[in-house]
Amino acid sequence: MRISPPDAPAPRAVDATASRSGGRRAPSAYAALAAVAVAYVVAQLVVFTLDRPLSWDEVVYLSQTAPGEVAMDWVPQRARGMAVLVAPVALVHAAAPVVRAYLVVLSGLGLFLAFRPWVPLLGRVAAVAAGVFGFSWVGLYFGMEVFPNLPAAFAAVAAAGSLAGHLRSGRRRPLVGVAVGVAILAVFRPADSVWLAAGLTAAATLLTPRRLPGVVAALAIGGVVGWLPWLVEATLRYGNPLSALRGAEAESLSSASRDLLDQYLNLVEGPVSLIVTDPTLTYRGLALLVGIAVFVAVALTQPRLWRRVATVATVAAVTTLLPYLVLNGAANLRYLLPAWALTSVAVAVGLAAVARTSRAGRAVVVVLIIVWGAWQAVVASGNAQVAVIKQRGLHDLGAELQAAAGEGPCAFVSEFGFPQLAWTTDCIGLELDLYGASGQCPGGSHDLATLARRGYDVFALARSPLPADSPLRAWESRRAALRGFGPWRIYRPKPGLRIASTAASPVLGIAVAMPASAGRAAASALIGTDAIPRLPDPGEASVPCPLSRAPAPAEIAPLRIGPRLPGDTTTRRQLRRLDAAGAS
Repeated sequence: MRISPPDAPAPRAVDATASRSGGRRAPSAYAALAAVAVAYVVAQLVVFTLDRPLSWDEVVYLSQTAPGEVAMDWVPQRARGMAVLVAPVALVHAAAPVVRAYLVVLSGLGLFLAFRPWVPLLGRVAAVAAGVFGFSWVGLYFGMEVFPNLPAAFAAVAAAGSLAGHLRSGRRRPLVGVAVGVAILAVFRPADSVWLAAGLTAAATLLTPRRLPGVVAALAIGGVVGWLPWLVEATLRYGNPLSALRGAEAESLSSASRDLLDQYLNLVEGPVSLIVTDPTLTYRGLALLVGIAVFVAVALTQPRLWRRVATVATVAAVTTLLPYLVLNGAANLRYLLPAWALTSVAVAVGLAAVARTSRAGRAVVVVLIIVWGAWQAVVASGNAQVAVIKQRGLHDLGAELQAAAGEGPCAFVSEFGFPQLAWTTDCIGLELDLYGASGQCPGGSHDLATLARRGYDVFALARSPLPADSPLRAWESRRAALRGFGPWRIYRPKPGLRIASTAASPVLGIAVAMPASAGRAAASALIGTDAIPRLPDPGEASVPCPLSRAPAPAEIAPLRIGPRLPGDTTTRRQLRRLDAAGAS
């Protein structure tokens, strides 16, 4: 089987040449792409298990629309796209396996729609590009994760493919695809849309300058539409978009001096995210880097159409990759998904070019594809198992906390993973920092005391050794029986003790325990009003704290307590307990 670019003088291409009427490929090319998308879904179901517990960010996105949940930890760099995408499963408070299955199906559909605009240009090579990306371990791993980066990658690839189609044909219809792709990308990752638009503008300028005005107009329209929801929320929540952008910059550790290229190459086989002091370039990382560079270089030397397609994909990939190598202080492979998805187009063109040279070339390509798929599946499975162990530990800790709390309303502070624990336990969760200021909002220090006075059982969860002067040493504690997840302890105030409030304490802001002189043993008497360290007051803070982190007392009941599912009797019992506490 010989693969030739449509503009090459080869006697016959694998796919029928574009029809005169619509420039569309033979149905077999679309069928091949659909087959890859289905295989992508099946591979996720084979390599992973659907019961992978939810991580911090995933709970944050689900909590935005889940009935009876406080919307957690909404920092300024987040956009609402992912929360909207998972709203159908969040509204019914679906279990993790249902959420995963829902996203697996959507990821297969997204893969097909993302690479579909490339079919009129590349024929079956578009299916190869989808396979290169989808069967990479990061493409597989994030298919069922509640993160915005994979939908952003699909939108970026669709926008770039639409642009390449417009530059080839001059028709205006693909510009609609450009605008829609950029708008969807901005809804999920606003900043990424700016870098993609810069890359697409550069590609259009380089290849077909006369069509630049239409391209810029499509990019501008798509960008404005996609950015609008974030701009509105930034204005309402933070006062103005500039304040939100400054907050996002602080959260993302912008302008960090680490050599992130070395860091990312160190993560070729996982984990998903890790910063190491002295990253080492393994032979696998070097081989991957060299292989990508070789096939992209081959693609850029092909006849006119394939060269132009590869140029669009490569330039867009470089501009979407650049900010995460230069401006960001964290290394997380999900940030690179849009750049990798775009690069896969150029890599696929390079593979096809090698395959059409000879039988030996085709054999080399087949071997490379088999080795690639096997290697990536093994790496994906291994990293997913590590994630499952970590997240399942938090799930088990939440189960122990729920057992300690019983059927009544409960609240806790946790050293780590408070969103997952809150999601698991049906308790209100707050963040605890044993050694420094926690992430609480102005007024957040009153939350635990307020909840205790309203009849909540309150707890503190910690896995690090307590400081010598920690007031938690006066609380009851027991070790959580967690296998392979560290020595967690669950702390609970002792009945009959009162904790005096002081702002000088390094932990929780509360002082030592003393005998109670009057007959109130409820937890509300044990916690001072300065119970949790917090950020400066709004007048002192350069960036306002996210509103969702510290619900006002009047907001707690309607936001947190309410029916989840028709058969959820626990929540109704908690509601009755809360009403009784309020009446007293």
